[in-house]
Formats: sequence, structure tokens, C-alpha cells
Amino acid sequence: MTGDLDILVVGGTGVDHIVRVPVLPLPVRDSMTVPPIQSVVGHTGTGVALGCAALGLRTALVDVIGDDIEGRLVQDRFASAGVELATATHPSGTRRAVNLVTPDGSRMSLYDPRPPVVVVTDGAHGSAVHRRDESPLRVPAVSLPGRPVVDTNGAGDAYAAAYLFSRLAAASHADAARAGAVAGAWACGRPGTHTGLVDEPTLRGLIG
Repeated sequence: MTGDLDILVVGGTGVDHIVRVPVLPLPVRDSMTVPPIQSVVGHTGTGVALGCAALGLRTALVDVIGDDIEGRLVQDRFASAGVELATATHPSGTRRAVNLVTPDGSRMSLYDPRPPVVVVTDGAHGSAVHRRDESPLRVPAVSLPGRPVVDTNGAGDAYAAAYLFSRLAAASHADAARAGAVAGAWACGRPGTHTGLVDEPTLRGLIG
């Protein structure tokens, strides 16, 4: 990013395909004629960034998009508005939605988030890695001998850090989740938030 900023928006770009319909819910039919379908850059991150820029704030947005038509629409929209955009690309593609809009402005949004990887942590119940078109990978919580739980504040943050560290080192999702579970358990062994963050040698020793 260049220069000083007032606002940095992280994530939330995408493309809305807007379909004008007479009523919601739609009647069940084989087909229905509608007015021309519009494809516009939208989603919350876009609206916040462009709205702040319109109010004179120095604004930028960072996000992950696809190397696809929708991604290029996002880039063109920000370029035309003069708002700085920094992106990385991912094969899952740019987020998009089909928005069904009635004459009175009501809508129903069919959202396609395009997530490659979602990790859900659930404390003592462990965690689950949800990948597109795959069954969830469930990883149990970890108990560390000699380090009892005294405070669970910050355990999820420690999990995320170790998960990201492991994935950047080319670990599998299962191994990264295991590392996250160990780091979360380690963090629980000290009172307070972020006072017991595991370092690399300790983490490697614990996960073997």
C-alpha cells in the first residue's frame, strides 16, 4: 500500500448479478422472462471502501480474488474510482452472488463465497477444517502433559497462528490443524490473553 491511509478495508469484494423479478418467492416454472440481467461490482467490502472514498477519506482495500472475469471487473471498478486495491489471486475464483430484486426493491441474495479453506474452532470439542467439495476434517483438542488449562483466552488466536505457520511450511491441512490444536492448548497454560504463545522450537517439539 502507498502513502498514509484513513481507512483500510480487508476483504469483501465480489460481483453481483442482479435479476429483476416480479415477486418473491418466485413461482415454480420451467422458465421466466426477465429484464436484462446486470453484473455489477458489489459486496460489503466494496461498498465500505468506495463509500469512504466518496466521503473524501484516503481508502484502500486488500482482498483475494480470482483470475477470472469477475476479478477483472473488481479491478476495473476500483481503478475507475481511483481507490487503491491490492489483491492476491486464488484458483477458487472471485466471490459472486445472484440477487433477485422485486419492483419494490426487496431482494434475495444467492451468495457464492468461493472459500478454498474454512477452519472452525470449538474449544475443548476440537476443530474442523471445511474444504470445498470435501467432508469436514475433524481434529480433537489436545491436552499437554504438565501444562494444565488455566485460562482459555487467546487459544483460538494461537491456533490460527500455528495453523498458518504450518501451511506456509507446506504442511497438510490435517497437520496444520494438529499444530493449531497444540498451540491452542499451550496458550491455555498461562493466565491472561496472549501471554503463553508457543515459539517454533517448542511447537516442533510438541508435534514431533
